[in-house]
Amino acid sequence: MTKALTLIAPEIAPAWRQAIAERASRWPQLARLGGRGAIRALPPPSGGLRAWQIALLDALCIDDYAPYPSAAVTRTGDIGEPARDFWLHLQPMHFVAGLDRLTAMVLYGSTGVARAELAELEPTIAAHLRAAEMQLVTTSQGHWLVHSARTLDLQTATPETAAATPLEEAMPQGRDAPALRRLMTELQMLLHEHPVNVERGRRGVPEINAVWFHGAGEIRGPQRYALPQAFGDDLYLRGIYRLNDGDVTSAPPDAQALLARLSSRAVAVVAAADVDMLEAAWIAPLSRALAVGALTRLEIVIDRCAVSIARPALLKFWRAQRAPAEWAAC
Repeated sequence: MTKALTLIAPEIAPAWRQAIAERASRWPQLARLGGRGAIRALPPPSGGLRAWQIALLDALCIDDYAPYPSAAVTRTGDIGEPARDFWLHLQPMHFVAGLDRLTAMVLYGSTGVARAELAELEPTIAAHLRAAEMQLVTTSQGHWLVHSARTLDLQTATPETAAATPLEEAMPQGRDAPALRRLMTELQMLLHEHPVNVERGRRGVPEINAVWFHGAGEIRGPQRYALPQAFGDDLYLRGIYRLNDGDVTSAPPDAQALLARLSSRAVAVVAAADVDMLEAAWIAPLSRALAVGALTRLEIVIDRCAVSIARPALLKFWRAQRAPAEWAAC
């Protein structure tokens, strides 16, 4: 039986970009897969979806992304039933004032936002959203969603897009965008000198001085698909499967545990804190499984890159390695 796996590691993107920037090359299994497999750049984020979410939909052979907006599907995965009405993600950010423009910074790693900080900020943010006829909802995994009973005409960009492009170009667009932009400005004012930011300033980390709405949309009767095996705790993944009457197995701790449960074609969305952990817990065991025939095909999705390799290609020993820093296509 064919055992093909698509492994997606969304949380590792910032560490991956740092490794690329530093031209680090200490991950031999990734370098071997990169040299013998096919590397491609993922499509840029679109429709409010992150690049890895588009890669997930592609792996599931879902070619119409519109029925799967990020925030509404995440809400579906969190509550276990199709989300009603209109939803957005709300992400704490740091805006840096330059000479002539603002620049957005995504907070992660040592500058990331702790759950305790979100809990302390929540009453202030929630009260102001209520005045705008919106509701702040915290997911079971500690992230913010915003509910609107009214359908909004909005097109939103991901936080990563906001950080990588001129901020004005990434701002929400559509008929309801001016009101949302005003709301963002009002929330910035509320965050100014909030006790959470006073404490962050004392610790020398960037303040949470802005929020970013993204992933806007609502669920509108998506077509049903027959989906493959799935592993992971990500709420977007779980929401897709809930909308298609499918089941998702909780994320295994490592590749060995996943391989023991793998029975056919599968997707797995896993958490990895850094590239070292990804290499040791996932890439090395999966590479060995491919070499001995326990897997017939493997695809790894990291940040804006995907590398695909079938077992015959792995045996082409004469192909030179390509370290992550050399994956120039991405």
